[in-house]
Order: sequence, then structure tokens, then C-alpha cells
Amino acid sequence: MKELLLIALAVAAVIAAVFLLMPKSGGPSASEYDWELSAGNARIIGGYGDNFAYNGENVRPVEGQAFLQLDANAPRGTVEAVIRTTSESGPIVMAKGEPLTGEIRLVWKTAAPNARYDEYVDLHGDTGNEAPVMPKIFTYLAGWAPVDVYVNGQLKYKDLAGHLMFTERSRRPDGTIRKDDGTVYSPKLKTERGFTDANRTEFHLVAHTTEPDSGNFPPHTVWIHLNFGRVVVEEAPSGAQPIPGYAQK
Repeated sequence: MKELLLIALAVAAVIAAVFLLMPKSGGPSASEYDWELSAGNARIIGGYGDNFAYNGENVRPVEGQAFLQLDANAPRGTVEAVIRTTSESGPIVMAKGEPLTGEIRLVWKTAAPNARYDEYVDLHGDTGNEAPVMPKIFTYLAGWAPVDVYVNGQLKYKDLAGHLMFTERSRRPDGTIRKDDGTVYSPKLKTERGFTDANRTEFHLVAHTTEPDSGNFPPHTVWIHLNFGRVVVEEAPSGAQPIPGYAQK
């Protein structure tokens, strides 16, 4: 009888512990991450030779999505993109003479020792914060960390230099970065404005080597540049500029 009583007390203690750990209903539950978003409408931007394709040529839709859960101050979390080539996209050429088809997965090492993040800042253009490969663009969240690239489940490139940005929109539906008057962006126009739309958002992911290659733009041996035109924000800290479509909790 005493043994049965001890077992019953132990079971009750376990049930009580589980109950305490369960999320409580009746009110909003706080996320364990400062940032949570998903992104679709994926496009591959250019390929070997020109990985920015400002005029929209060689900007093609691909299947796939990106996901981000991040505490930028820790830092910790998950950033991952999975895309698949199609007959419309054709192969993705990250390096000279190496066309890739099938599933390509980018896995971000969010907590690597050299990882860093910034929130609610202006980047690129003439800001002096990153190169003018993009026009000056308001960025809700930016990150720099190593990225592993898998092709059809096999590790293809390890610890590429990665850069992510959740920003106001720069790519138009036709893939161009241009003003309303038709002027297409180039790094030579870094002081000019009018290339972005503060009423819309997009998500960018790039990963590249640091080995030089003068035949490529930017001049590195391996590059991939993904753009996602539909971003759904679940969690975000407040900042200097409200995020379109996201009601601050």
C-alpha cells in the first residue's frame, strides 16, 4: 500500500511539472525570438558573371521559401532557405561552369563567433555601411554569418560568407531595380534616391566565397543571390520605422 502511495505521489508530481511548463491560454504568448518571419515568391538574381542583374535580365522565379527565427542580440536562432529549380528558372550557376539543378538549401550559422546583426538601419548606396551593390535601402533586420549550401541533400559549399536583409522593397515585379522614370540602378548612381518603395518589403539572402574572380560580379569565385518578394512577419521588435503590414504587438 505504501509503495502504491509513493508511485501515485510521483506521478502527480510529474503531471504538475508538465502543467507548469505548458503555455497558458487566455492571453498572448511571448515568442522566444525577437524576430520571426517567412518569405515566399522566391527569385534567383542573376548568376555567375552578374549576381545583381539590375536591369531584370536573368532574374527568374524559383520554387521555395525562406524562414527566420532570430534573437539578434544573443545571437541565436534559425535562418534557412530551400529552393528548387524549374523548367522556367533553368539551372542556377553559382560558380563558373557549374550549373546546379534540383533542390538548393542554405543553412545559416546564426550563432557562429563571427556572426553579427543590426536592426533598423540604412545600408548600401552612399551610406558607407556595406558596398553600393544596392541603392540606399532601409533595412529592418540585417545579418552577416557563415552559410552552408546543400545541393540535393549533399553539402556543396561550407562556410560561405552570408548576408541577409529584411528591407523595404527594391526589386520591381519585372525584376529590375529602377526609378519610376526608368533609370536602372548601378553602383555609379549610389548617391541617387528613388529606387526603393517604403510601403512594401522584401527579404534578401546572399552567400559567396571570398576568393577573388575578376570574371564575376561581385568579384568572387562563388555567389548565390536570392530575393523573396512576399514576407510575412510574425514577430518583430519596434524600431525607427514601422514594418508595412505588421501591427506591433
